[in-house]
Amino acid sequence: MGSLRRLLLLVLVILLVQSSLSPFLNRLSPKIHMESALLLFFSLFFSSSLSPTASSCTLFPEEARPTKSGYLPVGAAPAANSSSSAAAEAALFFAFYEAQQPVSPSSETPLLTWLQGGPGCSSMFGNLFELGPFLVSQESPTLRGNPASWNRRFGLLFIDNPIGTGFSIAPSLDSIPRNQSAVAAHLIFALRHFLASDPSFLSRPLYVTGESYAGKYVPSAGYYIMRQNARLPVDRRINLRGVAIGNGLTHPVTQIFEVLNAL
Repeated sequence: MGSLRRLLLLVLVILLVQSSLSPFLNRLSPKIHMESALLLFFSLFFSSSLSPTASSCTLFPEEARPTKSGYLPVGAAPAANSSSSAAAEAALFFAFYEAQQPVSPSSETPLLTWLQGGPGCSSMFGNLFELGPFLVSQESPTLRGNPASWNRRFGLLFIDNPIGTGFSIAPSLDSIPRNQSAVAAHLIFALRHFLASDPSFLSRPLYVTGESYAGKYVPSAGYYIMRQNARLPVDRRINLRGVAIGNGLTHPVTQIFEVLNAL
């Protein structure tokens, strides 16, 4: 893609962001304002599919391949006040990078799922500004390699969770989950769909991770997987090996009072 086309796309996206999100973005600092536009631009630029399927992407350099992105259905796990048909049409957006230096044998290479917090933040922020193989420069609309990328040793899966977050799609407001149980049910249904896309995925060690408000998503997902595994035959169980939470907001009342006591 030529530099002129890149520039035109960038200008178009920034104008769309400013016109549609200006009431919110105007309250933010100029730095965050630009980061929001760049995040949207690069997520759209490198997304390989707008259909509810996983598609290979060939735009990335070798360090980020093989790569998949697309949509994962949440299936028949509706929110408390939604219909099954609405839930079936909803889907979670994902981006996946295979490990650059896989463990031998490759079946032992861990899969790491990353969930952003917020609530309501896109995991593409973690992808493009924190731990993905390439980061968006804050000085110019370019990408730079991330020497600390987590996909050096892990298969790295970013999911926009829950429905309504980032590029995840919902046919109606009723299909958006309203409690942690529904969020976990949607996420694990989508995760199982992803694992089924490659015969080697289901047996690989899985870690569910995230930061901030993912301090609620991560434990809920882990608990949901453990409950499911207890009822399933061994060959259908998700190989959950652990969870990790950074700066997690798990129980606000307890955490805030403990911080006050520490002060």
